[in-house]
Amino acid sequence: MKRIGKELKYLVLWLFASFMMLPVLFWWLAGRGIVALPGMDAVSFMAAYPHFFRHLHEPLMLAATILPYVMFVGARLLQEQTVTAPALRAEHEPARAKPAEVHRIKPARVGKVTDSAAPEQSLHQAAMRGDAGLTLQLLEQGADFNAADPASGYTPLQIAALQGHAAICDALIRYGAAVDAMTARHETALHLAAQSAHADAVSTLLKYRANTDVRNSSGQTALQLAQLHGHAAVVRIMEDHASREWPYLRLAHG
Repeated sequence: MKRIGKELKYLVLWLFASFMMLPVLFWWLAGRGIVALPGMDAVSFMAAYPHFFRHLHEPLMLAATILPYVMFVGARLLQEQTVTAPALRAEHEPARAKPAEVHRIKPARVGKVTDSAAPEQSLHQAAMRGDAGLTLQLLEQGADFNAADPASGYTPLQIAALQGHAAICDALIRYGAAVDAMTARHETALHLAAQSAHADAVSTLLKYRANTDVRNSSGQTALQLAQLHGHAAVVRIMEDHASREWPYLRLAHG
C-alpha cells in the first residue's frame, strides 16, 4: 500500500507539472511554426491553456502527457531492480562463517543477542553486524523492522546506516522500513550514514529518496554534517544527487 501511495503521489505531481508546462511548450512550438495547432492563437500566451485542455483527448496531447511518465516509471524500475534473497545471502555468506565483530553504537550499546532474544532485538543485532542472511530470515518471519532498540533507541535501519551496511539498508527499506524515521536527536538514517562517512549507505538511502532537508536537534542537515566532518566522498554524492533531483519531486516529502 505504501508503494501504491508513493506512485500515486508521483503521478499527481507529474500530471500537475504536465498541465502547467505542456501548454507553454506547445505555444512556443506553434509560435515558431514547428508544429501546427489549428484553432490556437500562437500570439497569445494565455490561449495555450484553454486550447490544450480542449484538445487533451487528441493523440498528440495524450502522448505528450503520458509517454514521458511511462518512461520515467520504467527508468525508476530499472534503477531499483530487486536484489533477490539468494544472491544477497551468497554475497554475505563468508561473513556468517566466522564470528562477527560486535561494534559499539553511540550513544548507547545494543545488548548481546541470545537464543531467547525477541525477533526485533535479533534484527537490531543482525543489522549492526551486517548479517544479511539473518536479516532476511527475520524479516521473512515478520520481525518489526521499525522497532526502536531498547538500549540505543535506534531502528534497525538507523543501526545499519550508522555501521555502513548498505545491503542491509536496502533489504530493510524494501520490506517497508521508514526511511526518514528520526532518533531522539531528530537524526535520520541519512544523518547517521553521512556523519559516519559511509558513502555506500548514503547512496542507498538517497536511491530510496531519503529526505535531505531534515534537520537534527542542532539544526544540521545530513549534508552539513558530512561537510562539518570533512567527508568529501559523501558530500560529492549528496551534491550530485541534489543537482539531478527534479525540483517538483521534492514536494513528495510533504
